[in-house]
Amino acid sequence: MEAAVKVRMGDGISRPLLWAREGERWFVFATDPHAGWLSQVRRRGWVEAELPGIGQVRCEAEVVEASEVVDRLRSTFRTKYGTASWERHFTGPLTLVALLPTLEVSSRSVVARTRGEFDLVARRYHARLLSRPTELYAKERVLRRLLDLFATVDPLLEIGPGSGFETLPLLAAGHHVTAVDVSEPMLGVLRERAEEAGVAARLTTRSGRLARLGEAIEQPPEGGFGGACSTFGAFNLEPEAVAVGSELFRLLRPRARLAFTTLNRPGLFPVLWEAALGHPRAALRRLETSREVMGEGFPIDSYPRRPDDWDRYLGDGFRRIASLPVSVLLPPVDLDRRLGGLGERGRRALRSIDLWLSERPSLSPFGEWSLLVYERLPSPGSTAAPADRGVGRPRV
Repeated sequence: MEAAVKVRMGDGISRPLLWAREGERWFVFATDPHAGWLSQVRRRGWVEAELPGIGQVRCEAEVVEASEVVDRLRSTFRTKYGTASWERHFTGPLTLVALLPTLEVSSRSVVARTRGEFDLVARRYHARLLSRPTELYAKERVLRRLLDLFATVDPLLEIGPGSGFETLPLLAAGHHVTAVDVSEPMLGVLRERAEEAGVAARLTTRSGRLARLGEAIEQPPEGGFGGACSTFGAFNLEPEAVAVGSELFRLLRPRARLAFTTLNRPGLFPVLWEAALGHPRAALRRLETSREVMGEGFPIDSYPRRPDDWDRYLGDGFRRIASLPVSVLLPPVDLDRRLGGLGERGRRALRSIDLWLSERPSLSPFGEWSLLVYERLPSPGSTAAPADRGVGRPRV
């Protein structure tokens, strides 16, 4: 029988896999979505493998998502190994992995894994959001605050817009928005939705990340952006937060408002929810300065940060003028499905209490997320104008 491709696991044990080859690339199907070597592919972008006729070699490795390639390789495997063998070895969900033998490979960076995850989920991201009541509730709360905060401000910079939950209402309110996202497929979805809503003329998109905004926007609007916002993502997925302050200071005009959500560390009620629902390890992880979250395709790293952390990262070019709760009592969004036993009446009661609690800024550190509002100073270290000048004090 033809020799198998052997992929080396983290414990040094090699796992034999059936394979097909096209040019320099070798293809294998993973039948276990939680296999250790597959997680390694997604995290590092390479594996050690023993290839027939080549021997032990380090390979660049990537999960293949293109449906036409997956379908073609399915057919290739069936032809090569026969229908009976295919049905015996390849039942259930399959993941196609391409291996490229090379002498030198580099580990997949944190940013590359984040980009890969959002590239993968871009097309179904908005529909998934609409199916998650707690996440939808939190985003609606923040959207109302952003519309109030930036009511008389233009143009706006949005970092990490995703599929445009906040972007489209801001555009509909008459704002001109420049949206910067690490995922080009996600920006494509945003542009399509803006076209459908008839607001695309006021939208500009740029591919880039928070700590490298200067690469995405080399020339800001004359006088700078009037305000900037970011929700539920970019500020807690950026590993190089120390670079954020200088990037934003260059792009924003004096006294412009910067509003973004930050993942609290630890957040009292999320810890209690995790513990109450039988996740003691997850509760303890909320004390850490970085946490790995397994997405649909890639493990991504998030960095919970306190308001005083952001005061330090943003430097003396910004001053914080508000710390507002997004929610206080509600559970983390990924635990939402565990609350089915409450029923719709119980959910409404929980949200009603949460709305009352969320009107108290002093409770901001107790929930999963906080909304922080900063003012860009005229110059680093200068004395700012009163917080209520210009766009007005942000209402809770």
